[in-house]
Amino acid sequence: MVEVVRLGRDDRGREAALTRAVSRPDRLTVASARGVELVPIAEILAVVGADDYVELRLVGGRSLLHAARLDGLAAQLPGSFLRIHRSAIANLAQAQRLERDGDRWRLYLSEGAPLPVSRSRQPALREALDVPPTMAAMPA
Repeated sequence: MVEVVRLGRDDRGREAALTRAVSRPDRLTVASARGVELVPIAEILAVVGADDYVELRLVGGRSLLHAARLDGLAAQLPGSFLRIHRSAIANLAQAQRLERDGDRWRLYLSEGAPLPVSRSRQPALREALDVPPTMAAMPA
């Protein structure tokens, strides 16, 4: 009986921790070599795949390596983030322009290096940015 009561308390503790975590959708918890860092989602420019990790590109030129997969992280991020390439998720609130580079497209954010845009994800990006298809198809 004592074990059942203890398990019940553990479950309530886990439930409380999950409730606290869900109530903070404005931050991402990132484990780093120095400890755990709470990164405001508004400061994330882009998430770029790096093998079994992701690189969080942050405002101010800072970046963090996060032990997460791109697919899993895409589900945690709000609607202002869009997968634009198999290896990149962009914060569209930080988007400045969509530019053709030869036969490829690049998304420029408010700072940092441009991100590649895959052909298959380009229509969704144009729609999200409210760019008419004729504008995106114009030669550079």
